[in-house]
Amino acid sequence: MRALGFNGNIREPAGILSIIGFSSCKLLAYHPNEIFSTDTYAKLEIDNVLDIYTARLEGAGFLATLRERLPARFSATEAKISRAKNPSMIMIYKMEIHAIYAGGIATERFSERRMSQGLGKFRHMTDKTQMIVGEELIPPSNLFFLDSLLPDAKKFLIDSGGVTDLMI
Repeated sequence: MRALGFNGNIREPAGILSIIGFSSCKLLAYHPNEIFSTDTYAKLEIDNVLDIYTARLEGAGFLATLRERLPARFSATEAKISRAKNPSMIMIYKMEIHAIYAGGIATERFSERRMSQGLGKFRHMTDKTQMIVGEELIPPSNLFFLDSLLPDAKKFLIDSGGVTDLMI
């Protein structure tokens, strides 16, 4: 995620590259980015993932890189959840989704893209619509008219007062 992986304290790894199994700094930097983008709580447990999200406070460059990696990460995670249907993994996924929205990592653009995809069951299981409205990323009236929004989410928008009768 950073120039040389997740650990921001490592600045000059040249002397240890061969010891840890990498032939170049570029490969060392690529490895954690690849793990973050594709791992589903195996090499990176949820505590590690949440630590990475907390590190976003350390700089705009890190936050930008993190945001670039999120679509690939969630694509891999959601595919695995769809195949495995593991309740523990679903719970951990919910924790991660809440962390990115509550932590200010999710942007309006990211939220719009996610809402326009056919991910209704994932939005429903994580209360993503409520998080997006709560964080004021997308106005409720804009969400309401998305074709991909499930009826329960539309009902939430009406019941919460975000969409009035005059808007429908």
